[in-house]
Amino acid sequence: MDYSTETEEELLVAVKSKFIMLSEDRIELQRTDKILNTASLNKKESLIKKTLVVFIMRYEFAEDLQKVAEEISRMLFPHIDLSNVKCYRSWGTSSRGTIARCHALNKIMQKAIGIKAVYVLEFLSERFDKLDDEEKIKVVIHELMHIPKCFGGGFIHHNFVTDRTVNKVYTEYKKRKNEKGNYYSL
Repeated sequence: MDYSTETEEELLVAVKSKFIMLSEDRIELQRTDKILNTASLNKKESLIKKTLVVFIMRYEFAEDLQKVAEEISRMLFPHIDLSNVKCYRSWGTSSRGTIARCHALNKIMQKAIGIKAVYVLEFLSERFDKLDDEEKIKVVIHELMHIPKCFGGGFIHHNFVTDRTVNKVYTEYKKRKNEKGNYYSL
C-alpha cells in the first residue's frame, strides 16, 4: 500500500475507520491512536502493517455458504453429519494466501466435554469473496474434502485434497447439478 500522498491526519482517519469496521475493541483503538499520533510520516506504511496485526478477528455465520456446503455434502459427501458442520466468514486475518480453513474439535476435547465431532469451515472474506462462483464452489468442496469418512475430528491432508481431486469432485458436482437443474449463486 502506498500512503505517501496522505497526510498523517488522513492516514489516522483511514486506519480508525478500518479498525472500527473490523473490531469494536476500544482499548485496541486507543492503542492505535497513540501509535499513529507519535508516528513520523516516513513510517506510515510499517505503522499500518503493525496496526492491522492487532485487529481482532471477526467471525459471522455464513448462511449462504452453509446452504451450499449442505447441498454439496448431500450430493457428494453423505458421511458428513450436517448438524455438526458450520460455515463462517471471517475478517481481519493476518495470514497470507489462505482462502479458507477447516477446523475440527479433536478427539480428546470431544471426550473431555462429552460431544461428537464438530467441524467449522472458515472462509476468509478478504480473499474468498473476490473469487468467482465456480472458484467459491471449489473452495467449499476443498474444505469439505478435509473431513474424513469416520467424521471423528481428524483431517484428510493435502496429499489427498489436491487441485486434481477437487476438480474431479467439482466435475461430478456440476454433472449432478445439471441433472437437478438448480444452482446457488454465491
